[in-house]
Amino acid sequence: MNRLTLIATFLVFASAAFGQYDADTEPYDSLTAGQRKEMALHAIHAIKNGVLILRLESNHRKIEEMERLAGSTDLNEEEKSKWQTRVAAVKEDTRRRNKWLVDAFAAKYDFSRLLIMYDTATQLLKQDLRSGYFLNQNLELDAAASLGEAPYRLVRFGKASYERSSSANGLVLLDEEFRELLSPFPYFVSLNIFEKMRRQVNESKPEYFEVLVAKLVNRLNRFYGKVIAEGH
Repeated sequence: MNRLTLIATFLVFASAAFGQYDADTEPYDSLTAGQRKEMALHAIHAIKNGVLILRLESNHRKIEEMERLAGSTDLNEEEKSKWQTRVAAVKEDTRRRNKWLVDAFAAKYDFSRLLIMYDTATQLLKQDLRSGYFLNQNLELDAAASLGEAPYRLVRFGKASYERSSSANGLVLLDEEFRELLSPFPYFVSLNIFEKMRRQVNESKPEYFEVLVAKLVNRLNRFYGKVIAEGH
């Protein structure tokens, strides 16, 4: 195995580790059924009466590591060029997917107010800074966008740690501490193989994200309607 292959192997494992979200945050899996229901009620009202924050994956750690390797003095010019090409590809793929996701929310999401941020702003939100890092639909900083005093929950695209029976990506709902929500809240929305075939969509098409967001809105509306009908 040559040096370039060794580096590539390292990146595969490193990027998987970097992709984990908030592993230091205690999950909800120890809650009782009653506590889960209470959590779900708070979450749906927080979203409906407040803000859903779309947290976009920046891949910043993966990109930084690849850029560091691309500039390594241990590589010859040909190897550096290959890594620079890979860096550019990751940046372009990340931006394209994020733009598709943002456009899908702009077109299909109407359950509540929506704000957009990169995952690199996570610590700012955790520190309760409520403006200065939100984005517009073109993924540019929007100085006017502010959370104000509104309650919020978050959504991201990726895998849900509790969905161990599924390897599918989907929309994962998080609480204000960035913990994945649990049932009875509709915390994970994905498209199964039959839905993808029927709609002729997959993750390589922008239409996939529109179908996914529309399904999320439907799930949220159904759950909210049930909550209201039960008098909560």
